Amino acid sequence: MKHAFLFILILTIVGQAAFGSVFSGQGIGIPLTSVLGPSAGRAGLGLAAFDSTAPDLDQPAKFSELSEVRVGVAGEFSSRSIQDNFGNVDKQGEFRFGGFALSIPTYKLFRTGFIIAPYSAANAMAESRKTWGSGITYTERLDGTGGLSRYGLVAALASGNFRFGAETGFIGGSINNDWRVYFDTSSMADGWFVINRQMSGWYGRFGMLYQNGSQRYSLVTQFPARLSVREEVRFAMTNDVTNTTTHFNLPLEVMGGASWRLGAWALGADGGWSQWSQIHSRYFLLQPEDAIYGGCWLERPGKSGLLDPYWSRTSWRMGLRYRKLPNLTTNSKRIEEFTTSLGVTLPTAQTQDFVHLATGYTIRGNGSTNLLQENLFWTSVSVSLSEKWFVREKPTHRKK
Repeated sequence: MKHAFLFILILTIVGQAAFGSVFSGQGIGIPLTSVLGPSAGRAGLGLAAFDSTAPDLDQPAKFSELSEVRVGVAGEFSSRSIQDNFGNVDKQGEFRFGGFALSIPTYKLFRTGFIIAPYSAANAMAESRKTWGSGITYTERLDGTGGLSRYGLVAALASGNFRFGAETGFIGGSINNDWRVYFDTSSMADGWFVINRQMSGWYGRFGMLYQNGSQRYSLVTQFPARLSVREEVRFAMTNDVTNTTTHFNLPLEVMGGASWRLGAWALGADGGWSQWSQIHSRYFLLQPEDAIYGGCWLERPGKSGLLDPYWSRTSWRMGLRYRKLPNLTTNSKRIEEFTTSLGVTLPTAQTQDFVHLATGYTIRGNGSTNLLQENLFWTSVSVSLSEKWFVREKPTHRKK
């Protein structure tokens, strides 16, 4: 219980945060990458990384490598500038909850756990000036809030050179869109309508790791899921409210990675594919296309001995990632994203607790092809704590 109050405080603070993109107004928003543990310093990569300092939100099989109770929580800060193809710039600052995970040694090489992982963010804001009819000018504004998260139970097992993990639970959340029109003349009435969508459904994913000496290979599959949707639309002009029930499908996702140890260093590569082209929904302005990502990372792992010098226990890493999002902009162009990052893991003195710090730069979209471009400087902080909650203390016997 030594960390309980600190953990509750951190989780309460970061749980109130939000994160988004100007491109997140369609579907379920922008898919999010993991920032829990060392992964943020690898630009969200590392499915096959040599690391056992924190639970992993992407690869459930890694839970089998945690020998003690592990708890992790993360948050991310970003400074974002949005630039259009006319040179206009808008700047915003944001903070988001990066994830929570608990891993428990259950029986010999079997582990169980629980995770909360942000899945998508739909926090978007767009404002434009337009002219209607015979010179009537007005301001059109769209505000989006919300997003989806994964809430899952994890079971993992180590067997020889293999690690297996399964995760199941539900994906759910709320996505809201507020559209408003403000006319410059009093002869025209301002108008707005609000759409609120409550989405939830069961999901499952399976992960496998194989290690052969200094080589590791990783595979993760998230199976297609069907979310139920309760939608409420409120119109300002008539004050009418309509309620409908529908569904939204999530696609098949396949991710893989490999890593190699080269002396004191480790390097790896990841890639993934999501079958969004098979998803047909009125929540997309244009039919989405398959999403892909790929990247590489380099890391210098620290030593694990408590008696080793402090700086030799420190880990350093960097990562590069490229991603194509499923959403298309109104001119039918793909949205591309480039991320570079640096990270460090700092151990606490004489314990198995760790603080993971990372910073990076992300470019999303392109002003010439997507009409807008986002530039994000971001910093993430993640804490991984070792606990003794379920360890039975050995009895002590006093000599008479």
